[in-house]
Amino acid sequence: MDFKNLINNSSLTYSYENKHISLIEWQDNCKKLIYKLLDIRRFDLSSLAISTTETEFDCYIEEKISINFSENLSWEAILLKPKEVNPPYKLVIVLHDHGGFYYYGKERFIEHIDNRFLQEYRQKYYSNKAWVMELLKNGFAAFCPDAFYFGSMKLTLDTIKKWVDEQTYKNLINNQDNLYEYIKEYNK
Repeated sequence: MDFKNLINNSSLTYSYENKHISLIEWQDNCKKLIYKLLDIRRFDLSSLAISTTETEFDCYIEEKISINFSENLSWEAILLKPKEVNPPYKLVIVLHDHGGFYYYGKERFIEHIDNRFLQEYRQKYYSNKAWVMELLKNGFAAFCPDAFYFGSMKLTLDTIKKWVDEQTYKNLINNQDNLYEYIKEYNK
């Protein structure tokens, strides 16, 4: 698929490339629209603990973004930036599937994150491809957040204990050292 051509020939109303206004004015207009459509009230983010770490790979840079909302609630996303392109990037927001595989979220797309469970999952559901890498090869950045109940937002063992039978909970506890079996039990 020719992503560049698809985006460049798009008539998206809020695409910056279709506007003859400053970047700041365009960003303000987009924020107003998003706040209106999602009914988001402005709130102060300055008190949140936000951290980022960057890791460099052959053809891209991975920026891991972590936000701690409270002692018990944090959220992660990964921003993948192609090395061959300078900012500002054309960005694709990549959402993982919600097919009942709760243990991982954003990790499903990332090529270098690999283990037996992810390999089997990618083989079965993604034709053995970390397809986000195709976006990077075509010069796009990719923002991959975790959705609620997945990856960094998955349920804690204390919460799971309230919802599952005693045997399932015991299986989880007993398999904590065996990641493959633990993930299988977690996703039941």
